[in-house]
Amino acid sequence: MRAEESIDYYKRWLETEVVYIISEEEKDVFQKLTTDAERAAFIEQFWARRDTDPTTAENEFKIEHYRRIAYANEMFASGIEGWATDRGRAYIMFGPPNSIDRNPTGEKYLRTGLEGGGETMTYPYETWYYSYIEGIGSGISLEFVDPTFTGEYHLALHPYEKDALLNVPGEGLTFDEALGRVSKRARIDALFMGRPSYDVGHTGADRAFQGLENLQWYFQLRSPKEVKYPDLRAVVTTDIRYETAKLNPRFTYSYLYLDAEHCLVPAAFGLRLSELTPRETPSGQAIVKVNLYGKVTDLTHRVQYEFEESISQTAEGDLNQLFLYEKRLPLKPGRYKLTGVLKDEFSGNIGVLQQGLDIPPLPKAELAASSLKLFIGARKAEADADLTEPFTIAGGLKLYPSLDRKFEKGKGPVGFFMEIYNCGFASDTGAPAVGANLSVKDGDGKQVLFAQLPRSSLRLVGNRVMVLHQIDTQLLAPGQYTAELSAYDAIQDQEVRQVARFQVAAG
Repeated sequence: MRAEESIDYYKRWLETEVVYIISEEEKDVFQKLTTDAERAAFIEQFWARRDTDPTTAENEFKIEHYRRIAYANEMFASGIEGWATDRGRAYIMFGPPNSIDRNPTGEKYLRTGLEGGGETMTYPYETWYYSYIEGIGSGISLEFVDPTFTGEYHLALHPYEKDALLNVPGEGLTFDEALGRVSKRARIDALFMGRPSYDVGHTGADRAFQGLENLQWYFQLRSPKEVKYPDLRAVVTTDIRYETAKLNPRFTYSYLYLDAEHCLVPAAFGLRLSELTPRETPSGQAIVKVNLYGKVTDLTHRVQYEFEESISQTAEGDLNQLFLYEKRLPLKPGRYKLTGVLKDEFSGNIGVLQQGLDIPPLPKAELAASSLKLFIGARKAEADADLTEPFTIAGGLKLYPSLDRKFEKGKGPVGFFMEIYNCGFASDTGAPAVGANLSVKDGDGKQVLFAQLPRSSLRLVGNRVMVLHQIDTQLLAPGQYTAELSAYDAIQDQEVRQVARFQVAAG
């Protein structure tokens, strides 16, 4: 390769092929290299660090990245190459969206209440919906607008950018503008100031249009995602030897359905306090701190979710107690592999776990249930807590799961939690007619407990029924047990049940 060709090749690689995924630190290192051999070695290591499955001959991440570039160049070119457009950037960085609402010709548009209501005309626009973007959040809608009718859509910073009548006096008014309560000028100013002109509440999905926060979000989308704990990610992405790990993490998961296509998967991690090294704070309090890195991949090794957390808690009392943390994973029904690394901040010791996640599809027209979750304790959640917060369930409660499904006799109850979906509702009262039974059998299959659960154990939350019940461990001798929680819908004459195994140990 001639010198000028070499320069062009590496310049194109840096400024075109990996421009959206290379970090500033990597870019600085690459630009300081002086020989082609160094640059070639850097590129090889660059892709190796991102390989989702180093055990295979192919680098799936690299293949998918260049596929996305080719797709963007084919689909989004508009006087400039497709990879350089905002839609191309989003597609290359985040992959195909979960859904796209295309409006290629402009049309009459009824604004949502969050946009002030009223009817207007729009420029051509597209709304891309992502259920999750790593490093950004859940429920993200990206709006691309083509105000020049040339096919070059830009990422909108504000919902008013698609309004073709925004600068036409007296046309396309919102409800409040039509009533004379506010001036249309305020909305025009809002567009250029990057803030909404209506003081209304926004959900997580509307985060794209929240003033200063939106500006931060907007530029986040244009920056390569940084990893806070690259040493922990390296443990996951390289061929490690697990015998070097000095921590013994415990893990359990459950699943709740948000709808037929989306689930919330509470993934709980735990370590014995005795495994961790405490450090005394200036106030004299002993604390432990754990850094957590996790990655969820599907059966094709494609990363579906990546997360990092740093968790601290006091280290007092019984050292056999668990350091417990729960991460809420937004996933679709399917089969996944979760790989996690936990690191003791103060000793440097690590623990590694790999766990399969199996989330069955939700039947659309018949009674269905979440997994049966065993919990060791419950308490009231904070007033503003929502389902994205650790341990929280609908109805304002926090449930702390049993990681090893082991309960000590006489030391607290065994808790059972399950949600019921697709219930029937009576035409006259609008209420469901769901009952639930709990059966517990010992290791020999002999039934040792049966209970028809009281109405106080069932709660209607939205369109689902929550079943929440506890039994005293004093009722059970030490040994292995199988619990079956069944729910019956009298309106639809349907039944659903889930099973979980647990152990009662001598106190």
